[in-house]
Amino acid sequence: MRSFDAVRLLGELQSLPRSLRGAVTLLAAERLLPVLRSYSGERGTDEAQVVCEALTKCWSILIGRYTETSDLDLLSQELYELRPETQDNDSALSSYALDAVGAAWDAIEVVRTGDPNRAVEAAQLLYESARMRVDDREEFDPQDPADQAAASVRREITDELATQEEHLAYARRFMDNPSLGVTELRAAFSQVP
Repeated sequence: MRSFDAVRLLGELQSLPRSLRGAVTLLAAERLLPVLRSYSGERGTDEAQVVCEALTKCWSILIGRYTETSDLDLLSQELYELRPETQDNDSALSSYALDAVGAAWDAIEVVRTGDPNRAVEAAQLLYESARMRVDDREEFDPQDPADQAAASVRREITDELATQEEHLAYARRFMDNPSLGVTELRAAFSQVP
């Protein structure tokens, strides 16, 4: 995958069993945790801890260690309300933190409903967040086609796309045994306890 292709990704995610779709989306949300931890540390708030606990609960549901899925409605609402405001927010990380919380919210919704469109939304947030970091760091103009062509080959962008591909390929190996696949995906790639 050279650039983000939402249509192709949707097709890939639709072909996965629901639990593997949830696992791939949780991994996507986890990749934004470092920036959320920085934001929370900078602000002295607990957004990162709340998101990490929510993702951990989702993993427990997918693995079968926790079966009370009705909590997901409340968890989804809690994360939706946790989204940081970006207007009048003096933190340079506020937009990234918003992406991180948004991706976690999408992941919870995928675990709760199985909706592959929400999984694509989470992946797109990661891609756009990586693009925004490159644009900010290198002072690229998001409206300039030449700048955007240069940004698209930056390592941060290509690494994110490669990671998405790697997780999907790994998940496809477990189409016949999704519960083992969820356990294996978590063991191989997860960043939360």
